[in-house]
Amino acid sequence: MGTFFTFSIADDVEAERKAADVATACTILVDADERFSLYKPESETSRLNSNSLAWPEASPVQIEVQTLVSEWKNKTSGFFDPVSPEGTYDPSGLVKAWAAKNAAVYLEANGYGDFTLNAGGDVYLGPRVKTDPLSRVGLSNLKSIAAKDASVNMILDLSGSPYRAVATSGSSE
Repeated sequence: MGTFFTFSIADDVEAERKAADVATACTILVDADERFSLYKPESETSRLNSNSLAWPEASPVQIEVQTLVSEWKNKTSGFFDPVSPEGTYDPSGLVKAWAAKNAAVYLEANGYGDFTLNAGGDVYLGPRVKTDPLSRVGLSNLKSIAAKDASVNMILDLSGSPYRAVATSGSSE
């Protein structure tokens, strides 16, 4: 996916277990990258694009994502389109958030609730975030975070709100 993922976990869990659970959550992210990357010729998506794999032979996970991107294309009246003008199938606009949600759901299923997952600027909050720093999401300006004049434009405090995610990704992240 070509981005970073950062887990911040405030749940009171033994460090060894926490590390093991985060490692397993990371395998979910790695699997998505291995399966959907357009930069890896051996990925399932690359093989579909090169016609070395036919759609009827695609994995159930690939079919699930294809269905989701088709739904998003319809919901956005074509503004989101998983097919490039050159005809390349590219679900990556959805895959990062989809994979991050799957990793977060894994953590939730294993008892975590007071955590955030930053997926290259898209931030997912666990269902029981109670630690103040974790409930605040900073939206940076459109400059690289490495730039000398980079800064935060605003802070969103999601504590007590029904919102569990903020999409902030872009070149600044």
